[in-house]
Amino acid sequence: MKARERGGKPFQGSDSPRWDFYHFALWLVGGVTRGIFRVQVGGLENVPDGPIIIAGNHVSYVDGLLLWALQKKYRHQTHFLIKREMYDAIPPLGWMFHQIGSILVERGTADRRMISDCEKLLKAGDSLGIFPEGRRVRDKGEGELGEALAGIAFLAIRSNVPIVPAGIVGTGQIMKHLPRLPKVFVRIGKPLYPEQFEGARRQRMNAMTTATMAAIAAQMDEAELARTGHLSQKHQAGETVKQKLGEVHANTAEGTREGSNKTEQPESTPPAQEECPS
Repeated sequence: MKARERGGKPFQGSDSPRWDFYHFALWLVGGVTRGIFRVQVGGLENVPDGPIIIAGNHVSYVDGLLLWALQKKYRHQTHFLIKREMYDAIPPLGWMFHQIGSILVERGTADRRMISDCEKLLKAGDSLGIFPEGRRVRDKGEGELGEALAGIAFLAIRSNVPIVPAGIVGTGQIMKHLPRLPKVFVRIGKPLYPEQFEGARRQRMNAMTTATMAAIAAQMDEAELARTGHLSQKHQAGETVKQKLGEVHANTAEGTREGSNKTEQPESTPPAQEECPS
């Protein structure tokens, strides 16, 4: 199977291709990565069985590599969302991303193909890795997370899967301390389930997105305490929630049900039973 044809394919089931390179890379690159950065991870007992969406903060390219390398630790085969620019920048890198099951994302657009692929993979029992901020955040004040996209909550609610928050500390200091690499600590928090959030679709998305970012910030505090033994200031989630991705798809799905009725109604069926936007 050609590399690009692996896009949207699950790690398991009758529709699954051979993932030999994925397993080899996870064994080799994952082990080396955990060793180089002396990764310490806590909270693994909080990760539930079944498909999940693991969500972390994002200040460095290393963040994605670290969460990917920890798959065996948190026991879920995971597809990570990666922007198209990363695929196109270096062709061999794009080939590798396809080989490890990553999902290509067209940033700045309502990427329906990506949403559809994510929902199918979650339904197949696979998990997703997403950074809610949508990009590396380096222009905020120290300890402050960036604004979050509501797309992660949209996927969780639609597919009825939990979001598992992960706080990562240490990666933002890598370039400052070269050639000596700092220790990296990852703390995984308790899952957030869609049924914990009430109201109409947009209310639930906003509430779940806000709760996710607050949970990530709390786990960053826990990770910093484990790393240094003290906490000079608490991490803060960005106050503004970007709703573009989630609202576009929410409107697409709701429009087919509501017709000309512009008044938003509370959901009457579980998200997993609703029509998938195509």
